[in-house]
Amino acid sequence: MSANAIEMLKNEFKAAVNCKDNWNENGINWDYVDADCFHAVMTHLPGAVYTKIFDELADFFERKYGAGIETLEAKLAIDARIDAEYKELFGETV
Repeated sequence: MSANAIEMLKNEFKAAVNCKDNWNENGINWDYVDADCFHAVMTHLPGAVYTKIFDELADFFERKYGAGIETLEAKLAIDARIDAEYKELFGETV
């Protein structure tokens, strides 16, 4: 296992939660996000390690956006608000 594989998983997770196809009328479809992420790193991370990191990323996502976030648009609005607040405080975006 490498730090590179973990970084790949984090990047794939970010892309998957921002993919409109991974959202439905009930909110984010974690099965789709999981499938996208696992497919990207399955040859680089042992299954148990993948599951632990994926679950931590999903938990962080739900703490940041709320477990009941219903649409990608709502998530993107929160992202924009956070970016604007950060820029106002620090003069740049992350």
